[in-house]
Amino acid sequence: MDVLSRDDLTALAQKRPGPRVSIYLPTTRFGTDSLGDRTRLKLLLRQAETMLTETTDKSEVAAMLEPVRALLEERDFWLGTDLGIALFLEAGSMKHFRLDESFSEQVYVGERYHLKPLLALAGNDVAYWMLAISQKHMRLMRGSGATLVEVDLQDAPTSLADALQWDNFQKASLQYHSQMNSGVGGRRPAVYHGNADPDPKDDLLRYFRAVDAAVCEYLHDDDTPLILAGVDYLLPIYREANNHPRLMEQAVTGSPENTREAILAEEGARIAGKEITQERKDAAQRIDDLWGSDRTTADVKMLIPAAYHGRVDTMFVALDEAVWGTYDQESSELDTHEIKQPGDEDLLDAAAFEAMTSGAHVYAVCTADMPHGTEAVALLRY
Repeated sequence: MDVLSRDDLTALAQKRPGPRVSIYLPTTRFGTDSLGDRTRLKLLLRQAETMLTETTDKSEVAAMLEPVRALLEERDFWLGTDLGIALFLEAGSMKHFRLDESFSEQVYVGERYHLKPLLALAGNDVAYWMLAISQKHMRLMRGSGATLVEVDLQDAPTSLADALQWDNFQKASLQYHSQMNSGVGGRRPAVYHGNADPDPKDDLLRYFRAVDAAVCEYLHDDDTPLILAGVDYLLPIYREANNHPRLMEQAVTGSPENTREAILAEEGARIAGKEITQERKDAAQRIDDLWGSDRTTADVKMLIPAAYHGRVDTMFVALDEAVWGTYDQESSELDTHEIKQPGDEDLLDAAAFEAMTSGAHVYAVCTADMPHGTEAVALLRY
């Protein structure tokens, strides 16, 4: 299974010229029915081809769809499927995600990707980072559901010995020169001013500060929760070194080296899920507290322009609802239709990602879980 982050979604949401194709397909785990999965994907490809040829030259359409046709023949890809795949195509580019989510079969062609089905997977449910620490080994992993994928922190120390290697080299060098100078030619012997009995905590702090610096640089402004995994006595020392703002209070305790990865993933998902559920409840409560004021709106004629102009602080959008139409940001002209017309897009989908790219907190939930039973609602910055 692949891990989907908010950064992935934000990148897909960026505006670029040219048609784009979004394909969602339910699949069987581990390719147990890969022939059936591939047959359904072929049918969806034909639908995409028909839609594209209405506005795009056939040769360009063929080139755009060729990477998917090649993917149909990649045996290893289909052996690694989970419950669903999402494919995103544009001229010269294809991105795909095998995910623990069973999508309904969908094909969208438009000026932007249709991404709303993925919102609940990227940051709203159980996406998290896990940092497994021990004196002998350190790993940073991206977690989603039951899956952990290790990432490369490049120059970060991978162990306490690695972190202290340079210090030890310097000490050995000083000691060597001290011995060489001792009693030679009447010169005063060099003296090594070191701590004969260093505090082990000081060494661990140096190690963890180096790890923290690498983690913060790698994650940058990613606001996905970060969860520690490690033995009890190391956790408070790492927290003393930590500068990452989303480090969770709850951790996975015990030796990560002696814990099965499935258990680490299960515990990580539980902690992240609990945290994100609480954040979503808090966001809904803020909307309730300000309901009826000029800071909240469920009117799409106000909400959609506000999302495009960076005025949205928090937004809830219904996964199973759509508002078809067009919006011109320059003229602020908004047209909505009950039934999709040529050139229309799902304006709720567009508004959600416009809000996300401006730094808003966006939650995608079923209509039954929407605040005040709306199809979309926003807490405005101003």
